[in-house]
Parts: sequence; C-alpha cells; structure tokens
Amino acid sequence: MAVAVVIDVPNGNQQFYDQIVPRLFPEGKLPEGWQLHIAGPTESGWRIVNVVPSQAQFEAFARERLGPALLQLEGVTPQIMFFPVYRLVQTVNDAAMSSALRLDVFVAPYKPIAGLIAPMGKGEPTWPASSVSLISGERDAVLIDALITFEDAGRVVDWIRATGKNLTTIYITHGHGDHFFGLNTVLNAFPNARAVTAAAVVPEAQEQVSPGYIGFWNAVFPGQIPEHPIVPAALDGDVIDLEGHELSIINVGQADTTPSTIVYVPDMDVVIAGDVAYNGVHQWLAQTDHEKRMQWIASVEKIEALNPKIVVAGHKDPHARDDDPATILSSTKTYIRDFNRSLSESHSAQQLVDKMMALHGGLGNPYTLWTAAQAMFQQAQVAAS
Repeated sequence: MAVAVVIDVPNGNQQFYDQIVPRLFPEGKLPEGWQLHIAGPTESGWRIVNVVPSQAQFEAFARERLGPALLQLEGVTPQIMFFPVYRLVQTVNDAAMSSALRLDVFVAPYKPIAGLIAPMGKGEPTWPASSVSLISGERDAVLIDALITFEDAGRVVDWIRATGKNLTTIYITHGHGDHFFGLNTVLNAFPNARAVTAAAVVPEAQEQVSPGYIGFWNAVFPGQIPEHPIVPAALDGDVIDLEGHELSIINVGQADTTPSTIVYVPDMDVVIAGDVAYNGVHQWLAQTDHEKRMQWIASVEKIEALNPKIVVAGHKDPHARDDDPATILSSTKTYIRDFNRSLSESHSAQQLVDKMMALHGGLGNPYTLWTAAQAMFQQAQVAAS
C-alpha cells in the first residue's frame, strides 16, 4: 500500500528547502513510483509531504539521500510520520505541460455491497473502485462520468467546487447505472450543467432505470441511489468543446457492455476510457460471451492506436497510476484472454474462479470475478437445456 510521508522541520524555511532539494533529487525528478511531493511553510517551520510506494522504499531513500543531506545542514532535526493512503486524488498534468487544459482524477474506493451471490473466496462482496475525470480550462470544466451513490457523488461535488471551475458538461461514457446514477446529486449542485452521452448509449441508459434494473441496483445499494435517476440526453455530434479545445467522443463498440465510448483529448494525449480499460481491478465479464470478449479486445486496440500518454480507466485501484497506458491496455487484454482459456479448462464456476485467482489474485474486487464465473455456467446450463 502507498504511504504518505509527512516531514515537519521546526524552524525550517524556504531557504532550507531550496538548499536540500537538489541533494534529494539530483536528477531533477521524483524517484520511480513516487506519486506526490509538495512542500510549504507552517506556523512552526516547514512541512514536506510525499506519497511513495512503501515505507520501506522511503526509509531506503532516507538512508541514501535524506540523511546525508541533513548532515550538511546544522541544527535540522525533522520529525517524520507515515500514514497509509486510503484514497489518492491524482492530478495528472505531465502529459499536458504545453496544453491549456488540466486533467484531475477522483477515485471512489471499493465499497461494501449487499452481495447477490454466495462468496466464492476470501473477503466480503464489494463494488469496484471507480473513477471520474475532470477536464478543465481556464474557467470551465467537463466531468466524465458521475458514479452511483449519493455519498460518492456528493464527494465529487465537493471536489469540483474546490477547483473553482464552472462545470458546463457531464459526459457519461456508457449506459451502466454505476456511472450515471450520481447525476441527480451533481446536477442539483450544478444546475446549469448539461448531462449528455452518445446517442447510441441512450437506449441502454434508459433501460437501466426500468423497474427490473432499478430493482437490481436497489438490492445492491439499498437506500443509496435516487428513486428516479436522471438519464443523460443524446449529445449532438461527437465533440464537446471546452474553451476551444476538442474532446472527441469515440464509440469503440464492445467493452463490458455495448455500446461503449471513450473520450479522447488530442491536446493532452489523454483517453478517458470508461469501462473499455480496467486498471488493477477484476473486469466485469458477466454480460459477455466469447465473441463479445474478442470484440472487447478489438476495442482496446482502438485506444492503443491513438497512442495516448494517459489512460484513465473507469474502474481502477485507488493506487493505480494513469501514466502507463501500455501496461493498462495490455493487462486489460491479457485478463480477457486468460478468462477465455480458464473458462475452456473449467468444469464449474468455482474452478474458473480458482484458476483466475491463481493468475490475477492481486487485482481488486474479486466479487466481480465471482459474478462472471456464475454467469458463464448459468449460460452453459441454459444452452444445454
């Protein structure tokens, strides 16, 4: 688990900081795996905050660099504290240094749910960690997806308000309710914003608010979703304008559902992938067959052809980075291929789960895998009857 390292330096100041930074980062960049480094004054001195992969890695860094650097500064005795990182809201701008646009990513953590199937492994049923992305210009901003529960959508509202940006548009990548039931909360806070999706997505989004589907969502999230979720309207065209920058909407076809769209921002080399890509989380395969899964691989390859520098997955582990698109996309395809092979070699849902956990046990949200395994063998029973 990533950890936050808080370093308080009594009587420290900017001069102290400017002296020590070149010794800590002689290459002019953060060590591999570090996700954050900020510093500034406090009432009693100077504070430095880092988010690093592990306490052990930072302790090695302290032995090699921090300690020797402090020895050269008289009278400096820092206080160092470590905290596990429960949630990280990332600001991703390395790929957009020359762009007037900014990308921020909010990740809602795994959440306990009322499981609808018996456990098939360790742990309790949870819903996967889910992301929303905010693309902003000098004044305005566009939100991609809106989460599902009142609580998570409320946190997104607070997050957007903290930016001071004018939210003009909320775009929904596909028709699954866990990506747009939060619209009620977000639109209540930003009534001048419009909620849209690709015209091809609207029918599935409408189906998600039908009595049958609402019954499913209420069973999973009792008392946590709107009674009458707002359905996004059809976007006119396939481009969202943000202060003169184009956000291109691309219908790639099949992912964990169809149709699925992505948002491509050429000025930033960024793809907001919705559920076409997953990052550190078991993939939702319950509504697929072999043909659909192969089509999903082809959809991932459409993202690869854009050669983005950043890919934000709709479901991603809170600690997963967005700036390694090759790994994110190849891992998504590998998971599907491993699932196909494991399914062909399995004679029961439990056997399929066991095989996939042996290959991908480090991924988050195994409940998603349990659901997929059960669905595959239910399909087989129906086909055989």
